[in-house]
Amino acid sequence: MICHWLSAQQIDAEWESLRPYLERFERELQLVSADVIRHDCRSGNKQLWSVYDTKLRGVVVTHVVESPKGRICEIYAACGSCTREGIRAVLGRLRMWAVGVGCVFMRIYGRKGWKRVLPEFQFVGIILEQRL
Repeated sequence: MICHWLSAQQIDAEWESLRPYLERFERELQLVSADVIRHDCRSGNKQLWSVYDTKLRGVVVTHVVESPKGRICEIYAACGSCTREGIRAVLGRLRMWAVGVGCVFMRIYGRKGWKRVLPEFQFVGIILEQRL
């Protein structure tokens, strides 16, 4: 599995194939729209990665934040289909990139099931939400 960071020009050129993955993320989590993610990635606030082998298999969105712990690479969104080995390959690529930009931690926002797939990550919290 190959993971490749997309420039603003590549996001525009490949948008029609990327959009379904980001719209799925939007539908399933209802946290942010695909169009907002596109804008944030094109402006450099977040990074959009394509995940593929012989064809596009998914997308990952990262966000680098400054914290008292140091720079953190957050895996903000991920959507697609991948084997465990593929997930590990993508994560390895993202780790290398994160270290290269000065990150000292990586954080994943996801469902509890990710802990089974990525046991090397420490469970540090949970997000709760209530409709008002």
